[in-house]
Amino acid sequence: MLEALTSLALVCGEAEEAVELLTYVSACQLRHIAIEFSGELGTPELWNHLCRALAAHVSHSSLRRLQLANDFPVDEDGLEEVGAVKFDAIRPLLAFHGITSLNLNIPLGLDLDDPCLGELARAFPAVENLDLYKASVQHSPQATLAGIAACAEHYLRISEISLQVDAMKIKTTPSESPRVRPSDRRVRLDFYNSPINGPRAVASKLYKMFPKAVSASGCDKSEERSEMGLWDEVYDFVLRLGSGKLSADEESRGPNYF
Repeated sequence: MLEALTSLALVCGEAEEAVELLTYVSACQLRHIAIEFSGELGTPELWNHLCRALAAHVSHSSLRRLQLANDFPVDEDGLEEVGAVKFDAIRPLLAFHGITSLNLNIPLGLDLDDPCLGELARAFPAVENLDLYKASVQHSPQATLAGIAACAEHYLRISEISLQVDAMKIKTTPSESPRVRPSDRRVRLDFYNSPINGPRAVASKLYKMFPKAVSASGCDKSEERSEMGLWDEVYDFVLRLGSGKLSADEESRGPNYF
């Protein structure tokens, strides 16, 4: 009977309950898995335990959509004591090379740097929706816009990217930046709780990666300097770059101006 199962949705108190249930689905060709556990904090060790169980018991070739959520409140003291979840904790998920939607809700935050984003992009070329949600506001992101370039290059079907990046430091000269192959996809970009300084420079970089972006948003914690937040300004400039509606003064200052 279980062999015909293609979707699995579990709401558990503890992650171990989900791990135990996964042992019964090895013979299934699951295409969609959603697991939520709310009775304990998802420590890095616990996340690794869950991800290893998924890789061990779920068909690598059939899985298309994966949603994992830890709905457990965490305070600042808990963050300092446990720390963010490292990329190695979720590395077993890279075995699911056919994934089209990946949603990870990790209250402690997922510690990704640019090489990690590149590894994710190469492992999941079919991804359409990448949502690494619920990174804590206390968690300082390691990934930068340079890592987002790998998303533009390898996610050929991408329609939505939601993750946390550090957009404070932008390389501006051609010699400092690798050549970026732009995506031809209409993409929604959500860089929630991502620090930013200089929306024009950020917009210039994002436009080279995603010239057809349909939105670029974020919840920057810094004080708004105008009616729009800094990330709203980014999207405004991306649109103007795409439509050619920059003023003559702005165009005359060249790409480094942005």
